[in-house]
Amino acid sequence: MDFKYYKLGNLEKETIVEVDISCAANVRLMDGCNFRRYKAGNRFRYYGGYMTYSPCSFTIPNYDAWYIVIDFGGEGGYIMSSVEVHIPVYESDYEPINWQKQSEDEDYMVKVSSRYFEKNPQYGTPRQHRTDFLVFDKKTGKHKHISVDNEGGNLTDWHPWK
Repeated sequence: MDFKYYKLGNLEKETIVEVDISCAANVRLMDGCNFRRYKAGNRFRYYGGYMTYSPCSFTIPNYDAWYIVIDFGGEGGYIMSSVEVHIPVYESDYEPINWQKQSEDEDYMVKVSSRYFEKNPQYGTPRQHRTDFLVFDKKTGKHKHISVDNEGGNLTDWHPWK
C-alpha cells in the first residue's frame, strides 16, 4: 500500500497537530505501536479517518511517539501535504513578575521572573514551576542566572558570571 507519513516524535498530551492536504485522503494519527501494525498490514487503531477538508487538526491524547499517516485507502494518487506541531504553553500557578530593578543604590541589580523559561526554553520547560533570578554586577556588566524550584526549593546555578 502506498502511503505518506510524518514521524512527529515524542509529544506531550494536549499538543495540537495540524495537517494540510491538497485533496481528500485518509489522514490518521497513530502511536508507534499502531504505526508498525499499519505497515505490517495488521489491525491497528488510529485517530482521524477520511478527510475532505484542510487543515484538519488532532489533539495528542497522551505522551508517546506519534505519526501522521496519509493514504488513499489502497488507491493510487498524489497528494501534497504538510504538518505543523503546536506545543502547548502551560500557565504557571504563579503570577508573572515583570523584570524590574530591585535597588538603584546597590552594586548588583536583580531581575526576577516566574516565566523566564517560556521565553528561554534552553533553561527549562513551561511545565517546570520555578522562579528565575538574573543578578547583574553594575560595575563589570557581568550577570548570573539562578533558579529556585518552587515545589522543592532546589537552587540551580545555570552558568558562571559572564
